[in-house]
Amino acid sequence: GSHTGQLAIYELRAGRCQSLAAHTGPVTACAFSPDGRYLVSYATSDNRLSFWQSTAGMFGLGAAQTRCVKCYSTAPMADVARLNPARLARLVWTNSRSVTLMLADGSETRFNV
Repeated sequence: GSHTGQLAIYELRAGRCQSLAAHTGPVTACAFSPDGRYLVSYATSDNRLSFWQSTAGMFGLGAAQTRCVKCYSTAPMADVARLNPARLARLVWTNSRSVTLMLADGSETRFNV
């Protein structure tokens, strides 16, 4: 994730990069699911958590396309400006379809794809 809200997904085998307009401000945290099928991103700037899924072209040909499959609004975090941006949030996958958002204020919320 970037400070502009973009996600950059690199296809190592193909040597390509796909850029996604994911959030309106800096991406706070992102993580791939254990099976690699999903990417989750979170930003305190827009209080949104998004699940992304990548699909290959027809019959595995062509460039992979990544799309947002689910979005959740999250509660705003208090005193974000005082906290270290690198420690604001953590995303932990509990299985291949569920993730827990752990915030610096001690709150934890579970989300499902």
